[in-house]
Amino acid sequence: MIDEYVHAWDHPASEQSEQKQVVTTPRQALTGLQVGLANLEVHCTSCGQTRHDGEQLWVYAYRAADDPEWLLTRCYCLGCAPDRIETPTLGMSEVLVEARLDVVSLSSEQRHRLCLREIEVLACSSLTEGASP
Repeated sequence: MIDEYVHAWDHPASEQSEQKQVVTTPRQALTGLQVGLANLEVHCTSCGQTRHDGEQLWVYAYRAADDPEWLLTRCYCLGCAPDRIETPTLGMSEVLVEARLDVVSLSSEQRHRLCLREIEVLACSSLTEGASP
């Protein structure tokens, strides 16, 4: 009698691909996320003030219910930063965070980029809060 052994490659992709979800906090998801321009500057959305490596900034980010990635859409200096999310959007997870800018060097590409570190969540709204988009 021959023992049958089935390898993973013997199954169609639909049988073996299983979506796995990772549950994380906005703080974990946003740490290390790239922000700013290639010249290592970030500009305040309201007043245009420039922020550099090591400086604090406030960031508004959101994620749609069916999207795995957070999008950073607004950066603020201390003087312009809102203290809450004014009008939450239904179906979106939204956060307002305070962070510090850090430089990450990509040696293989010989370039540098700004990213977020030391993130503190100041305000958030869940998918079920807010008005329709």
